[in-house]
Amino acid sequence: MTKEDEQITRRYLEFIDYFKMNDTTFAKEVKVSMQTIAKLRQMKEPLRGVTLMRTMLKYPMLNGNWLIHGNGKMLTDAKATEDQMKFMQEKLKFAEERIAFYQEKLSFMEGNKKK
Repeated sequence: MTKEDEQITRRYLEFIDYFKMNDTTFAKEVKVSMQTIAKLRQMKEPLRGVTLMRTMLKYPMLNGNWLIHGNGKMLTDAKATEDQMKFMQEKLKFAEERIAFYQEKLSFMEGNKKK
């Protein structure tokens, strides 16, 4: 993990801790696996785009500029605009469709391997 990825991950974890919510509850809130949060806590992998988008959809007050660059405050004063939310929802839908496609492709390949 690069130094920048590490800094982003640390800020993301700071955001989770701000709510004084346990990791399992937070993972359910943003619809990611508990393993994802555990890997972030252990600094084993960087924050992924899908996790970030799901978090920002659930918590639009998270300041993306703070998270990515460390600039400004953790929380914005105003909620994300409707356009920002729509854009993020479209990106998330696209990412989820790609994941489903590759899972289906992997299942197909595994099925052919058994034959």
